[in-house]
Amino acid sequence: GFLARPWLPGTFAMMGHACISCPNLRRALLRSARFISMVSDDLHIKLVEDAEQARLIIHHSNDKQLPNQIFVESIAVIWLRFFSWLIDRTILLERVLLAFPPPDYNEDYSDMFPCRHYFNQAETCLVFNTRYLQMPLVRDEQQLADFLSRAPECLLTQYKSDHSFTG
Repeated sequence: GFLARPWLPGTFAMMGHACISCPNLRRALLRSARFISMVSDDLHIKLVEDAEQARLIIHHSNDKQLPNQIFVESIAVIWLRFFSWLIDRTILLERVLLAFPPPDYNEDYSDMFPCRHYFNQAETCLVFNTRYLQMPLVRDEQQLADFLSRAPECLLTQYKSDHSFTG
């Protein structure tokens, strides 16, 4: 209900299929952004690289003027967890910028985004080191099908590839 044109069931799965053949995270994020631009007029995802920092910008124009904070948070969490799964590495965020005030459930942000959080910003974006962008996607079509068969549960739990003490 947050988008002007609701996504049909299977839209996220098709985005996953569009990305699975990409050679690395950079290409997958760029392809996901292009896919979203084809199915949505009011949700935009953009990857910006500045030296050693990458910013995944998530913009929802919110033409319906709905309280969209939970929608934007959900998209950010889903993208972070899905693309971490694709490279089989937890993408460690340096910080998250959020274009809205702190919510009543502010203490839950440490679970959603284990990094520094900045509210009331000009844009919502996930900031991480560009070294992740060159990492290869290590999943195949069958693994994607298995992943999607467990969605949304697999997208609502924190992805961890390294269970060691160091990780």
